[in-house]
Amino acid sequence: MAKKKPDYRKTPIIPWHIGESEEEFQQVQEELIAQTDRGAGVMGGSFLEWRVKQAIRTRLHTWDEETEHIFGTDTRAGELGFTDQCRMAYSLGLIGVVGLKDLMTIGKIRNRFAHQLSVKSFTDRQIADWCKSLRSPELWYEAYGRIESAKPSNRPRLRYIAAVQQLQMMIWSVAVSGRVRWPKRRPGFLYW
Repeated sequence: MAKKKPDYRKTPIIPWHIGESEEEFQQVQEELIAQTDRGAGVMGGSFLEWRVKQAIRTRLHTWDEETEHIFGTDTRAGELGFTDQCRMAYSLGLIGVVGLKDLMTIGKIRNRFAHQLSVKSFTDRQIADWCKSLRSPELWYEAYGRIESAKPSNRPRLRYIAAVQQLQMMIWSVAVSGRVRWPKRRPGFLYW
């Protein structure tokens, strides 16, 4: 008998539809790959900001106009920026220390692309260094038994896209779960 796929739209913890995992993840991946470097850099960070906001929203008891002043909406910026929202997600146990650092690094990459018109590529020295510092790709590779297709790239653009994809999948899985459950850790293994 086939296992029934959960319908997250009916989960009482999440009173709104936050997407179907596989289809949405594939769509994000395709969109990031199709973009210019600047487009991928800005869109990846923006998408993760939306994911972090979703995860936080699942843990708050109230989401109304007052809360929207804090987090913002699609048409108005909120009082908390992306970095502060990442720190809140960390404080709520929605992400770990590695996830927090990677999200903040992705925020820096997004801002450099968005605010420095002279920066057009992931080969920019600062952006390349930031991409190199992203830890999620290695942790993902370790967590899934060193599957060759998950092997992290040293190319800044590919590493950035992989980190965005991996972080958004992990944040999504925490958002749709009823509680925060961290994967079992092997000795010496720190999951994000």
